[in-house]
Amino acid sequence: MGSGGSSGASGRGGSTALDGSTRSNGGMGGAADASGGTAGSDSDASEGGGTAGIGGSGGGGASAGSGGTCATGPCPPIELATTTNPLLIALDDENVYWLSFTNDPFRGPEPPWQSFVYKVSKNGGPQTLLWHGEGGSSISPPLALDVDATHVYVASAPELVMIPKSGGEAVLLFRGSRGSPMPLDVLVVDDSVYWSDGETNSGLWRVPKSGGISEPVRVGDEGATVMASTGSHAYWSGLGELGNHILFRAPLTGGPVEQIAELVYEVGEIAVAEPHVFTSGYGLVRYGLNGEAPVVLFDRATGGIALDDESAYWTENGGVEVIGRVRLDETTADVFMRRPHKTLTDIAVDSENVYWLEGDRLDEPASVMKVAK
Repeated sequence: MGSGGSSGASGRGGSTALDGSTRSNGGMGGAADASGGTAGSDSDASEGGGTAGIGGSGGGGASAGSGGTCATGPCPPIELATTTNPLLIALDDENVYWLSFTNDPFRGPEPPWQSFVYKVSKNGGPQTLLWHGEGGSSISPPLALDVDATHVYVASAPELVMIPKSGGEAVLLFRGSRGSPMPLDVLVVDDSVYWSDGETNSGLWRVPKSGGISEPVRVGDEGATVMASTGSHAYWSGLGELGNHILFRAPLTGGPVEQIAELVYEVGEIAVAEPHVFTSGYGLVRYGLNGEAPVVLFDRATGGIALDDESAYWTENGGVEVIGRVRLDETTADVFMRRPHKTLTDIAVDSENVYWLEGDRLDEPASVMKVAK
């Protein structure tokens, strides 16, 4: 996660029930191995007939697409808060945190972006504004959010800021400038904050939570962008020697960089459940650390991704507007929740619930949602 706070394994009023779809739809179809084959469609999956590439499996038809099951039937989704343009989400034991923004580079004034970090209890209630800042590049808003026990961290290119959860003044950990490193992603491990620079020096950097000088953990030509961590290693996407997109990993303490695999799609987020690494972006792909061939689990545009002990969950915006789910060691994806006519951005999970951000259109009211598994 860094990116979106829900990615990676270290990888936002009152409660109002909304009407979720309870139609009985099939799974998303079979997975496709990156070496060939195609994933089954939704209609294929409802009949259990998705086709798979090498190493894939057929469609399952196992999901009703309406979230978890409660005592009286499918659990209804619950709106925790309303907001505008929510982009990234993160959790701790008690609260949901999210980052939203204002400004449209195709319509409004020239950035900087206006960025906001909020929190709300997982049980609903009043939402609290923790931070309002200006940041982001000329073409995108702040790109990363992470939390620890006491603070929220935002990478906004050019700034990296640390925001007290209890409220108070934000601490600037790093500020870049034209021609210097720019924080694009952030993850927090122990007493350090790690951030990626895909702009100039193209590396991974570390700064103490207590503040000080950012030092390079890895500087090279990999073009590091999105990251995740297991606590001992950092995982990131970047460029190989031939300009191809590669999934890398290296020890957080420094050491040799390992190329895990050539990426099947450009990456939006990364999540790690060793011995597998999952990436979202133009599709959901699982990579193995033991030489396993990459497996395309879902071949439409995907947004956020989050893992629990059993499954990977992700948001989809390629036309079917669903939250998908697949067991970590399997290849048949299910529709966990359908959200017709909604734009879904980021997602997070805890032991009991799935949380996500959704809206209708830019600058119109949006929601922070949850549903029981």
